[in-house]
Amino acid sequence: MMHRSAIITGEKAETSMMREASSASPSGSSAALNAEGVGGAPSGLTTASPPAPPPKCHCMCCSKPMSPPDPDLPRLPKEENDLAEEHGRTRNLMDCIAAASVPMDAPVCKECAEQLQSGMSRQLEMLEDDCLHYSQLVKDLSSRFSNVNVAEYKAKIEKLKKDETDLTAELRALILEEEKVDRELSAEKRALEQTSAQEEELWARLRDYHSYMIKNDQEVREMNMEIRYIDSQLRMLTRTSVLSLAFPIEVTQSSPSSLPIAAINGFRLGRLPDVQIDWPEINAAWGQALLLLDILMKRAHCALPGVEFVTLHSSSAIRVERGNAVKEYPLHAAGSWKPFGNKNMDGGAAIFMEALALLCNTISDQAKANGGVQVEWPHRIRGDRLIADDMELQVKMQFSAEERWTNAMRAMLLNLKWGRCHDQHREGV
Repeated sequence: MMHRSAIITGEKAETSMMREASSASPSGSSAALNAEGVGGAPSGLTTASPPAPPPKCHCMCCSKPMSPPDPDLPRLPKEENDLAEEHGRTRNLMDCIAAASVPMDAPVCKECAEQLQSGMSRQLEMLEDDCLHYSQLVKDLSSRFSNVNVAEYKAKIEKLKKDETDLTAELRALILEEEKVDRELSAEKRALEQTSAQEEELWARLRDYHSYMIKNDQEVREMNMEIRYIDSQLRMLTRTSVLSLAFPIEVTQSSPSSLPIAAINGFRLGRLPDVQIDWPEINAAWGQALLLLDILMKRAHCALPGVEFVTLHSSSAIRVERGNAVKEYPLHAAGSWKPFGNKNMDGGAAIFMEALALLCNTISDQAKANGGVQVEWPHRIRGDRLIADDMELQVKMQFSAEERWTNAMRAMLLNLKWGRCHDQHREGV
C-alpha cells in the first residue's frame, strides 16, 4: 500500500539510457564506416570502437543501484510503451510495473517489489471483503424492497428533479433579486451617509445660529433695559427743572427760638445776633441770586434799559449806563458789621429789587395773556421795599436792623423762587 502512490519523476532519463544501451552496436558500426570513408583507408583495415559502458539504473523506491535491463529481450513498440514519455507526463509506479514488457523494465528492486506485492495482496483482500459486503447489501436491499413500485419511485424522482430544477431557478432568481436589493441597499446607505453628513452640517449651523440668536436676544434685552432706564431718566429729567437743581432756595432755622434765614444754593443770605454769618457767604448768596435773576429775565424776555448784570459769584455787581456815564454798583461787601449796617451794596440791592419787580410784572402779564389765572406773589414789591404782612421790609442795610434785613432777604428770595416755579410751569416741567 505504501508504494501504490509513488510517482516516478525521472522515468524519461531512465528510458533514454535504456534506448542508448539497445542501440549501442549499430551506432558503432556506422561510425566505423564513416571513418573509413572519410580517411580513405583500405576496406580490409577496420578500426573497432570500444564497447559502450552499460547504463546505470536505480530503484525508484529506495534508490538502490540495479542491473541494467537486457537489450535482447523483446519489447513493446514505442507508441505503446513510451506514450507518457512522449507527452512529458509522470506515471504511477503501478502503471510502470503493469506496462513493463519484461520484469526488468520495472524500476524497482526485488525487496521493494516484494513489499509492493504484499501491500497489493492486502489491498486485494480488502477489496474482496468490500465486494462481499456490497453483494450482501444488494441482496438485503433486494429482499427488503422486492415489492416496491419502481415506476412510482422513478416518477417521484423525476418530480423531485423537476422541483429541484424549479427551486434552482427560483434560487437563481432570488440570488439576482438579492444582488439587486444589495445594490439598492448600498445606494441607500450612501444616500444615508450623505444625508447624515448634511444633517451634521445643518445641526452645526443650527447650533451656531442658536448661539447667535441667544447672544442677540441678550443684547436686545440689555438694550431694552437700557432704553427703559434712559426713558425713566428722561421722564425724571423732563419733570425736573435745571434751575431747581442749580439754584435750590430753602429756609433754614438754627434753633426753634431763632428767626429763619433763607439760603440759595446752600449760601445763607441774612444775619442774626445769635447767628453770625461772614461776608464771603453773604456775597456768594448775592452772586447766586443775581445769576438766577439774570437767567429768569432772559427767559421771560424782559430787561431794564441800560442795566447789565455782572455775575462773578461772590464779586458780583450791577453795571448801569446813563448817558455816557457808566456806574457799577457792587453786590458784595467786606469789613466789620457796623451797628447801623453796611451801605456798600445798598445801591446794587435797590437796582436788584427794581429788576425783580419787572420780572414779577412780566410773568403776571404773560400768564394773563395766555388765559391763565392771576399770579399771586408771596410779597408785593414797592420800590426797594417788600410788603410782608402789611409790614414794609427794606432791602438796604443802612439804618436797618439785622432781623428786619434778614426778613427782607427771606421775602426777596421767596419771590425769586416763585418766579422760578412759574418759569418751570411755563416750560411744562
